[in-house]
Amino acid sequence: MERTLQKKVEHLFKEGSAIILDTNWVPQVFKDLLQGKNHLPKRKIRLDLFNPNSGFMKTASYKKHFFEDKTMLDVIKFFAQESLNNK
Repeated sequence: MERTLQKKVEHLFKEGSAIILDTNWVPQVFKDLLQGKNHLPKRKIRLDLFNPNSGFMKTASYKKHFFEDKTMLDVIKFFAQESLNNK
């Protein structure tokens, strides 16, 4: 029974991962983790992340999903506050 449950969990994980990998709003760094990478970049916030042509904020759907209608200044303030709270 335990082996059957393990197989079901593995199957659900693969299905869920496929759905996430197929989205256009999930940043590549998170997709990399689903595909086996074992760490995130050391620096959470970098200016290039906000580049409208290549950063993870390039698609409005990602920004809207996580930050609703907040401005980029609000988003940066959020990350800065989070960084200060984690020290």
